[in-house]
Amino acid sequence: GILYDAYDIMGAHKKTVDGVSGVCFTVWAPNAQRVSVLGEFNMWEGNRSIMRRVNDTAVFELFIPGVNVGDTYKFEIRNRDGRVFTKTDPYSFANEVFPSDVSKVVEPSFKFKDSAWIKARDKKKLLDKPMNVLEVNPFTFDDELFDRNFRTLAKSVAEYALDNSYTHVELMPIMDTINGDSLGYETHGFYSVSTVLGEPEDFMYFVDYMHAKGIGVILDWTPYQFGRERHGLAYFDGDACYEDPNMLRAVNSAFGTLNFNYGRKEVSNFLISNALYWVERYHVDGLKMSSVASMLYLDYGRKEVLA
Repeated sequence: GILYDAYDIMGAHKKTVDGVSGVCFTVWAPNAQRVSVLGEFNMWEGNRSIMRRVNDTAVFELFIPGVNVGDTYKFEIRNRDGRVFTKTDPYSFANEVFPSDVSKVVEPSFKFKDSAWIKARDKKKLLDKPMNVLEVNPFTFDDELFDRNFRTLAKSVAEYALDNSYTHVELMPIMDTINGDSLGYETHGFYSVSTVLGEPEDFMYFVDYMHAKGIGVILDWTPYQFGRERHGLAYFDGDACYEDPNMLRAVNSAFGTLNFNYGRKEVSNFLISNALYWVERYHVDGLKMSSVASMLYLDYGRKEVLA
């Protein structure tokens, strides 16, 4: 519950073992009887790549030689009742565009050039300086953009922000989602940049470009809910995992989604690590949370039930 750089271990990471290159897959599945890795590298056969349980914990891992950056994968889980199903990696750093339900092995090689910005930012007393924040929906901003991605958005957003004296841009959720109607607020992949707008390196370029122009970047972040799609976090290992085991607390009636179980250390660690991930790996300057009331009040969005 205190591994706040969990993203360095969980998920899929390139690794060399005894001179052999491959990828190490790691996943938390406390209610699983068995977990396997599926991919083209094993003909999508779960019996070929069964993960080992780490020291009688709820963590499973497996190093597979020959797997490369760009390869796709997902997890096959057998629950306590023997039911077998597949899930997207909760710690995946990139997922294919919906309706695909697979994750991608990525290893961003982008080199940031914003060290001057980071040093200056850390020395500033931000609360003593005025902020003028531009909220941006990256999926609709500037309808004249023909090829919409993080790199083309960078120039367009920066020009508008500077012309109108904005100090920061606040991006509506750019994390992976499969529900377009939610405007990104129903997150599917908390560690994955939306592939619709590009790869991780493309978003790194966006942040770096903003900093080069003297503009801070804030991300809308949604640690208060997640979607109920069959291949996502919902009942990840066949039982309550990221959500509360009590359905009355698990279901977010206001949004039709599921609430995180903040009382479970592994879940709170997942979220804290996620917040630090966007700051450390992508150099964002802040996170903005909405709907905090749904995190604080058990009766949020629920009608009174009379006995």
